[in-house]
Amino acid sequence: MKRFVLSLCLVSCFLSQSQIKYEFDYALEYDYFQEQESTRNHKVTYYTNSKTNDYFMAVREIDSNNYRVYVRDNKLFTIIIQMPKDDFNKAYVINNNCEGVTKWDGKRYKKSAERYVFKSIKDTLLNKKQLSQYKIETLRKGRGVKDKSAYSYYILDETIEHQMPFFEPPLNYELWVRDKPFLNGIIDEYGAFDKRHGLRKYKLVNVKKVKKVFQIPDNCEQLN
Repeated sequence: MKRFVLSLCLVSCFLSQSQIKYEFDYALEYDYFQEQESTRNHKVTYYTNSKTNDYFMAVREIDSNNYRVYVRDNKLFTIIIQMPKDDFNKAYVINNNCEGVTKWDGKRYKKSAERYVFKSIKDTLLNKKQLSQYKIETLRKGRGVKDKSAYSYYILDETIEHQMPFFEPPLNYELWVRDKPFLNGIIDEYGAFDKRHGLRKYKLVNVKKVKKVFQIPDNCEQLN
């Protein structure tokens, strides 16, 4: 198991080190479904900051006692660690001592995004609420595109103006940064299709306001 240090209250750790700090104020819980592998259906909770989508934290259950915690700063790094559920749920501040850190380079996704575009499609009505729909499609259908049938889509509530949308697929994030097809809203459903995996879908089941912080030292060797 990856080693890490928890701060369960407001107690500050590593006072001698400068920290990179990520604050989260919302937890968005989704049901995940994969068409071709029903055994992979599960829940995932995304911790987000409503004022920025430059980073997020995704938490998935490994077993009855542990979580897999994935943190990505779209400009700096990714972190993957395993944490006991009790420790994660009790912690206000999670201090990670450079464990599971990998330097992140989004340039290749920014380059790939040149082949795709966000398209607004007809709004949909769900539980008497009008939701916006957007589709990501390839700009070029010719040579060099491996799966011409592949696409992904977002259904979101843009009336929620206090929440910026977040993106786990890095290509979709870079595409959003370039085009800004929508500025605010909570994603009610995200789906992606390709011939190899079939349809993969995330459906929002719960939104909760939280206070959680994840931080690491700013002198981690992996970031050099």
